Order: sequence, then structure tokens, then C-alpha cells
Amino acid sequence: MMTDWMSKIVLFETVDELTDYKEKIENRYKAKTEKYVGKLQEEYSDFEKCDLEDQARILVINALTEAWMLTGLQRIVDQRDGELTQEEAEKMIMSNALACAAVSIKYLSAKNIDFSSVILKLLKKDNIRVLDENTVNEYVEEYEKNRKRKTKWIDDDSMFCPPILYAPEVTKENRKIKNFMIPIIEILVADIGIYFEEGMTEKKPDEIKLDEIATFGKKLRSLKNAKNQYKEKLKTQLNNEYETLIKSCCALSKNESMGDSISDRVAFYYVRESIFRTERFLDIASCIDKIDTNDKAQVCNTKKSISAKIQNPAVFYAQEFEEKILLQSPQNMVLFCEYMRIVTLLIVEGIYWIEQPKEKMAHADNLICDYINKNFTRFFQKTCDALDEKRNYDCLFEKEKNHATSRVELLDFVVDLYSLKDRYSKNVTIDTTIEPYYKRTGLDLGYEEMGAQETNGKIKIDGRSYLYAERRYGISYDLKARKIKRKNKKGEECEWKDITTDTIDQLATEIYEEQPLIQAGKDPGHERMYRIIRCHNIMKEIYEDLETLGVAFTAEDMYMINSKCSDCYTAEEHAYIESVTFPNSQVSDET
Repeated sequence: MMTDWMSKIVLFETVDELTDYKEKIENRYKAKTEKYVGKLQEEYSDFEKCDLEDQARILVINALTEAWMLTGLQRIVDQRDGELTQEEAEKMIMSNALACAAVSIKYLSAKNIDFSSVILKLLKKDNIRVLDENTVNEYVEEYEKNRKRKTKWIDDDSMFCPPILYAPEVTKENRKIKNFMIPIIEILVADIGIYFEEGMTEKKPDEIKLDEIATFGKKLRSLKNAKNQYKEKLKTQLNNEYETLIKSCCALSKNESMGDSISDRVAFYYVRESIFRTERFLDIASCIDKIDTNDKAQVCNTKKSISAKIQNPAVFYAQEFEEKILLQSPQNMVLFCEYMRIVTLLIVEGIYWIEQPKEKMAHADNLICDYINKNFTRFFQKTCDALDEKRNYDCLFEKEKNHATSRVELLDFVVDLYSLKDRYSKNVTIDTTIEPYYKRTGLDLGYEEMGAQETNGKIKIDGRSYLYAERRYGISYDLKARKIKRKNKKGEECEWKDITTDTIDQLATEIYEEQPLIQAGKDPGHERMYRIIRCHNIMKEIYEDLETLGVAFTAEDMYMINSKCSDCYTAEEHAYIESVTFPNSQVSDET
């Protein structure tokens, strides 16, 4: 059976895999998708009758925020508090989730087409007139031969997957391919070659122009088993061929994204970078170029950095992910991939009024593309502007440079970069129980108005409904009247009260008294103190929400908020609480 290598860059290879994932998620998070869809129907009645723009906003925004809560991504963001804002974190994570979900949905909704249509497009670009079907078949057959010739030189390593493998594998009996990312397919097919020389029926091995990356990978593997007298010669060859690879990547990175719409161009860039890895390759090459490859400590640190760069599946804001150390732990990477899968699932499942899988996927494609088209500025403008600046990598292959052969020790990254190593952590088991964690107020996802033209949607999605304290404790705010209220544990609305430090203290006290006692070690007295700490934290959470909404507090207010619980505990308890809350600070004896 022929492999469709394009399936390796999407979240789900088949609709059945997406359906199976639904069951996994429901078991893992104890959250039924039917309940989620029912909540949408209750909140936005008959939204299937809305226009495409409002449907897109409802389904995509709710998928982005619900998946954020389920996976507890907020905890990861909170760990980087002070190093990046909530808006920056959401833009980095959600832009990649949107692009990856869009590409995956496009793949699942793609229909089959005849491969000859791709050949015809390439011939048309080269101003070659095709007279009949037999002529087209000759070009197709030449492509088939060229692909076999070039790919048979790839190492037997089943994980090594240079870009050339993504070119469609077709035979005389089966020339159907998915109508998926055809501009990328055209690039790959052109690299393989569709033309033949007159009078030459079969090319000799030394006459075939082999794929640069595949050849480089093969030589890297040969180096490990080479005899000592041949190693230096092979290292020199690899050094020279590495320079050629850098030039090829530079040339490809300068090509503009193609597509009829903004979302098409976003998808094109995501797929191109997922296959050719040009930006990641050049980033790593730039990193290697700056170090002394004879310094073992530098080489060791660089190898760790390269490994982190390769493992991160993010395409957009890749530099920012690394600088902010946002996803470098394996667990965080798994949750990021899980987040992208859940977003995709919830968008598709939200289209409850369409039952046929193919039709549902096609509509999901329309919805997510519409959302990306109208929210490009919010999510992608900054990263695309940075990419369009096209960093100058000319310094990587200046002629006067004399690269030491010791550099070859680091060039193994080429094989790792183009290897299929569970890109989206599908086969990684999450050992720990993941508790939902509410999303803080951050990026405006288009709650009330859309896109660069600022056209108002008919349905308004209230961005404040995702405030941390509001979602967690049932708190509501009326900023015009400067009032605050909450729902009690029975879900009943309490009365509005003025926003004061006394009110915040009262609400926090009510909330923590409704919560069960926390088991905190063997000392029963500690349970009461942890409750006091919790009261203090609830007050701070409410304050942070109010501050986000623009409610100003004086220095005296802040002092009162931070000391409200002080009459609840003794000086000894105060010292213990301070040691728990601020473990690295020096605690004063003064209360």
C-alpha cells in the first residue's frame, strides 16, 4: 500500500481517527462533547441559521477557549508570568492551533483528483502545449520513474523523511491523489522532474541528480562506519555540501506564500515549513555558525538547544517560543499538541446540524478559513511581518570562512530535523491527571467585532465571560454602576454590592467557606491556615480581574486587600503562612 506522506503533517490522518480521539478525550477529561455542544445551542439558539461569519466566531472562539480550559494551558502561561503577557502567550499558541487545525481539516475534507491535473498545470506554466492524453501519460510515467530513482537512494531508516518523500507516490494503476495543498505538490513534483531526454530510455545511477538532503543524510550515516583514513575526506565533503543545503534553504525561504485567500497563504506556509523546515534549518545553522566547534561545552549546550528547536512543532512565533521557554518541557509540549487536537475536534463536533462526515468537514473548512481571514491581524500579522523581513543568512556561507571539520559533529541535526518522530505527540501517554484550569482575560478573539475592517457581527460574544474569577467563582461585574455580585453554591444570584475592599473580603470569605477543608499534612492546624491562604488568594484573583477591567485601586486599597485576613490568625500562624506563600523571602517578626 502506498504511503500518503502528507498525512504525517496533520493532526488526524482519517475521519475515523478523529472520531476515536473524541472517546479518548471524553475518558481523559471526563468532559462529554455532547454536553459542550448542548451548551452552545443553549447560549446561541439556532446559530446554525446564522451567516458564515457568526458561525465561525461562535465555533472557533469557543473551541479555542474551551480547549484552553480543559488542557490547563493557563498553568503553563502563569509559570512565565512577568516574562510574557497573556495576550502574547495566546497569540503564540492559538495562531499555531488555528493553522494546524485548518490544515488538518483541509486534509480530511479533500477530495481525490487525478494526478495528471498537476502535470498539466506544470506544463502550462512552462508554456508546453499538450495535444492528447497519451502525451500527458508520458510525462506522468517519467515522473513515476524519476521518483523511484531518487527515493531508492534514501537510507532504509524508516524515520528519515526528507522533503522528496512528500511528492505523491503514484502508479499506472492508481493515479489518484488528495486535492490537498496543490501549490506545495507542484513544488515537490517539479523537484522530482517530469521531463525526459530524447533517445535516453534509462538513466545510469551517476547521471541521476539525487536529492540533496537525502544524499547528505546518507553520507552522515556513512561517516559513523567509515575507516579513519576516509573520515577526514568525508567530513570535508559534508562541510561543502552543508553550505549547498544552506543556500537551497535560503532560496526556498524567499519564495512568497501562495493562495487565493489569507487563510490559503497561512496554510501554505504552515505546510511548506512542516515539510521543508527551511526557517528551522536556517535558525539552527545560524546557531552553529556562532560557536567554537572545538569547545566541548559550547557544542554540548548547542546540541541541547538544537534538540529543543527540532522537537517544537510550532511554525509561527518559533523564535518567541524559544526565547520565552514556553514549551520546552516534554509535558508542556504534549499539552500544546493536545490543545491543537481538541480545538480541531470541538470545531468539527460543534457543527451538529450536519451528519455526513465529508460535508461536516467541508463546512468546518469554510468556518475556520473565514475566521482566519477576518482575524489575520490579531493572530498572524506580527509573525508574518517578521518572516517577510527575510533575515539575511548570507554570513553563513561567506567564501572567506574556513569551517573546521569539527563542525560536522553537529550536523547530525539534518537527519533529526527531517525524521518522523511523533511530531504531535500522538503516542505519548499523559501520566498525570489533568485538571481543568480557567483561562484568564487575554487576547480579544473577536468577541464583539471582527477583523481589520471592524465589521460588527450580529452575535456578540462577551469576552468578559472568560475572566478567571467570574468563571471559577460565579462572580459578575457591572462596571458602569461599579457593582459586583456572585452566585452561591446553589447557583442562586446574590445581590449587587459596591466594589470596595470590604465587599471583596466578604465575597472571598464566602467562597472559601463553601470549599472543603484541604488535607495539608499530619498537622490539623495547617488545614485552617491553608484555608486562610486560599482566602487571601481568592481576594487577589478578584482584584486582578477588576484591575484588568480598568477598576482603579489606591495604594491604601491594596494594603487593605493584602492585610484583610490578618485578624484571623496569630503571629505564629502568620509566620507559617508567609513561609508557604513566599518561601524564598525573609519573613519579618512584625505582623
